[in-house]
Amino acid sequence: MLLVVEGMSLAVGSEYLLQGGLHDTDSYTRLNRVLHLYSTGDWYDRRFPRSNAPYGEVVHWTRPLDVILMGGAVLLTPLLPFATGLHWWGVVISPLLLGMALAGFIWMVKPFLDRERFLLYGGLFLLQPALFLYSFPGRPDHHSLILCCFVWVLAGSFRLLSQPFQPRVCLITGAVAGLAVWVSVESIVGVMTCFAAVGLFWIRYGQDFAKKMAVVVAAMCLVLTIALLVEYSWDKIFVAEYDRYSIVHWTALTLYSCFWGGMYFIQKHYEYDRKPAERLALALLGGVLMGGILWMVFPKFFQGPLVDVDPKMMALLWNQVTETQPIVSMVTFQFDRLIYFLGIGLMGIPYLLWLYWNEQDDVYRALWILIGIGLLVFLPLTLSAVRWAPYAEILLVPPYAHFVMQVFQKVEQGIGFPGKGLVAGVLVAVLCFGPIYLGVAMRTVENNVPPSSTIEVCPLSPLATYLRDPNGFGNRPRTILTFVDFGPELLYRTAHSVISTPSHRNIQGLLDSFKVMTAREDEEAHTILDTRRVDLLLLCPGSPEKNFYTSLTGKAPWYDKLRQGDHPSWIKEISLPSELQKSFQLFEVLR
Repeated sequence: MLLVVEGMSLAVGSEYLLQGGLHDTDSYTRLNRVLHLYSTGDWYDRRFPRSNAPYGEVVHWTRPLDVILMGGAVLLTPLLPFATGLHWWGVVISPLLLGMALAGFIWMVKPFLDRERFLLYGGLFLLQPALFLYSFPGRPDHHSLILCCFVWVLAGSFRLLSQPFQPRVCLITGAVAGLAVWVSVESIVGVMTCFAAVGLFWIRYGQDFAKKMAVVVAAMCLVLTIALLVEYSWDKIFVAEYDRYSIVHWTALTLYSCFWGGMYFIQKHYEYDRKPAERLALALLGGVLMGGILWMVFPKFFQGPLVDVDPKMMALLWNQVTETQPIVSMVTFQFDRLIYFLGIGLMGIPYLLWLYWNEQDDVYRALWILIGIGLLVFLPLTLSAVRWAPYAEILLVPPYAHFVMQVFQKVEQGIGFPGKGLVAGVLVAVLCFGPIYLGVAMRTVENNVPPSSTIEVCPLSPLATYLRDPNGFGNRPRTILTFVDFGPELLYRTAHSVISTPSHRNIQGLLDSFKVMTAREDEEAHTILDTRRVDLLLLCPGSPEKNFYTSLTGKAPWYDKLRQGDHPSWIKEISLPSELQKSFQLFEVLR
């Protein structure tokens, strides 16, 4: 099923992928970063010089996915040039990570499922829309790696709850948790949620949970220590970064590791924590001490990873990105995304509550408690931002699959004619695929159909071919000012530079592009263009660029002047080939 689903997706986008294309701007940014690392060999040089020209841009990503991508491309060099191998490895890496996530999910449910249930659980896992979108072919995005790590940490945590102490399980869980945080500090939410469930079991039952967690956090702390030494040169190892793994997060998680080490030491050598109330008191005391120390050293940690992001960036870019928007629009009261992404929760959540109160099997009960704790965290997050939806989907699969299997068995047992298997099978198919189709149908009813993609409206591949022409603008590197979403692909497909990219760290490039297009006077725009040494201005009126430039003031005077041909004498409009004129307008800045 995994091969069929990913193969169909690959076939649908094959034409664009064969042209060297990728899905999502972050994918181009990631491959640009790997190509730069491969060409320079400088591990600590995170500044990409052709973005935010002429100053360069430093994104907040860490190296694990870079290493995976570069390693795969190097292995393909006997067959393909490095850049070509990197592209095709980037095409398949996220589907491969989905396969690894599926393996982790299977590892979680395998001990207590027969083959029939096993197949249903795995099949439903692959049908979750948000999870699949992050694992789409041609999307080498670190989110697929984060989600893969989350599944394995979730699986390991369930085994910690349901099985006796096993060093291998503890080491795997801790090591993957450390890798997850190294990849992105966003993973701290998922890791701490899973570990909180184990902590609650320790408070309630004692047993060997402190011993398990002591080994888990020791493995996690070891990986995070190695990560800190690998990511930073010695002169920058103590630099505090909040949106990227740094000494800040190492300190927080090392304190957490010390807590569990202390709890295991007390349990082994003293009798103070023999009662749940005593363990609760120890947990509260430890939490206060950890929080107090962290607040004294890094107080901004508690304000979140985007604490240093300029509010203007939040208004211009972050609040315009689909995945950061609430899953339900309370302005227009549209619920299609809620049904599409979380439709299985309509029955899965009530059924989970029923299971919690009626489950007699201790192993199953541990799973439902773990999932319930996870949903308490990730459902509110998903309602606030679409980007959290895959976590909620992963957590909803086990209770919903249990519900579907119960329905299947009841129907099959309650029907007496020979076709009962077919009826039950059709019902299962409806339950599995129904929420997805219902969400799509609601999107049509609510008139919330997404606009045509940028790939269709503004095809940058043929434009890049034109810009690479050595007899034209490809005769030397140029600096291009264009819509923020076009920047990464132009960097990937050409040797030119750009000003703005959709990164919250490229605030100045974004603001300068915005100021140019919203300028009221020619001289105001000219000052910025001259300072940035901009050679070309690129417009694609069919894209969302006009809405972007008018998002704050409602007007974009200089953008409108360019569109209407009312530009100053130092701006020259370029006559594009007929196939490009349908989408683009290109202007040269004369000096």
